[in-house]
Amino acid sequence: MLIDPASIQIGEDRVSRYTVVLTSRRGARNVIFEGLHCNQVRYRVYAYGDGRGAFGKPQPERWEAVKRQSGAYSYRYVLVRSIICDQYNQPRRPDEAISLLRYPKTSMDELEY
Repeated sequence: MLIDPASIQIGEDRVSRYTVVLTSRRGARNVIFEGLHCNQVRYRVYAYGDGRGAFGKPQPERWEAVKRQSGAYSYRYVLVRSIICDQYNQPRRPDEAISLLRYPKTSMDELEY
């Protein structure tokens, strides 16, 4: 999992948006442009990409609760609990989030919801 640091932004709606690249063990790449609403602890996918430049909109387009889970999408929980959002469920400045992506202060096992 890789988040493009240059893609991290906070909109006027206080939603933190970013692009994440997921690579399978076989090398298949999926690119996702999504947003986190820190205060509501929810996420929304705006577009999916295949890693070759083709993007499409997800169906249906809606906000979903961020839940602790295992597998490919477990990163959302870590982002909302310790990187993109702060302890008060407010979005961090992009430069703070980038610093925490590079130098995380916690591990997945230490996070509690």
